[in-house]
Amino acid sequence: MEILPELLRAAIGELPWPKSMRFPAATLRWVRPLVSVVSMFDGVVLKLALDQIPVGRVTRGHRFLSKGEIAVENAQDYREKLEAAYVILTMTAGRA
Repeated sequence: MEILPELLRAAIGELPWPKSMRFPAATLRWVRPLVSVVSMFDGVVLKLALDQIPVGRVTRGHRFLSKGEIAVENAQDYREKLEAAYVILTMTAGRA
C-alpha cells in the first residue's frame, strides 16, 4: 500500500503513446484525456497523485448509454458495474 502509488505513477508516466492528449487542468498526457482514475488495492483506495485528476473508487460508464457515477468496491464489482453501464473490459488487440 505504501509503495504502490509511487510505482503506479512511474509506470503511468513511462507508457508510450504515439498520440496523446491531456486533461485540461493537468500536465499528465494519456491516450485520451483522463477525467478520473480508479485506484484501489484490496478494496482500499490508493492515494495516487495525478495532477488535478480525481483518483478514488468512482468512475463512469458509457457517456451516452449509462447514467451517473459508479462507485466500485473491488475488481469484480468494477467489471460487473461497468458492463451494466455498457462498458466491456476486454482486450482484443492482437487476438485471433
